[in-house]
Amino acid sequence: MKPSKIALLSLGGIVVAAIVVTAVTGRIVLGSGGVGRVQIGPDPGEMTTVSHDLRGFNAIEIRGAWTVTVTQGDEWRVDLSSAENYVGTAEVSARGERLSLDGTQTGSFFGRSDAQFLAEIVMPELEELDVAGGMRVTLSGFEGERLSIDVAGATELTGESGRYDELDLSMAGASNVQLAGFVFTDADVDMAGASNLELTMGGGELTGALAGAGRIQYFGTVSHEAVDVAGFGSIGPAEL
Repeated sequence: MKPSKIALLSLGGIVVAAIVVTAVTGRIVLGSGGVGRVQIGPDPGEMTTVSHDLRGFNAIEIRGAWTVTVTQGDEWRVDLSSAENYVGTAEVSARGERLSLDGTQTGSFFGRSDAQFLAEIVMPELEELDVAGGMRVTLSGFEGERLSIDVAGATELTGESGRYDELDLSMAGASNVQLAGFVFTDADVDMAGASNLELTMGGGELTGALAGAGRIQYFGTVSHEAVDVAGFGSIGPAEL
């Protein structure tokens, strides 16, 4: 058989294989002008919201890929939104004073999960937040004596408004924590990796340790700064 025919048959086989794989694992979507694109994996379906009757918690633990808003309110409310094909795949529970959101157990396509979950949480008090994964979390309206935050992975955490006497913050990975909207009298920060932190100090002590290439910037004033820096990290007042 001539080389040209062999090449033609090979090309045809590749095209047929691509069509079969697309039929099994995805679909072709036509855009403007009739241009097609392949959607890998099954159609996840429309977004669906489910309310969970969970109460009594003042701490939150989150795992997986989420977009979460946490707002202060007189009562507890937990609303979870996801594509209809993923409804029920995230684990949502409250044990004691801790609310747990776990989106790491979803099915995957070739080992990769593309499930995205949205959560709206209302609670009277927030004392502890523990997050790991790639997510966006927004906090708003909380006040208290002490807030403990543990962040791992690539998280975007924003504090829009709040005030605490003391912050205990641990960060590892490449997260971006923007707490300039919160005021803390004292803060103890333990940071490792390449994360960024902004916070507002209310005249107390800023202590802790910074290892890696992270950066800590603070608004407001501190009475004493004692953060041990190892590596290429930096700490100092934020530029207005």
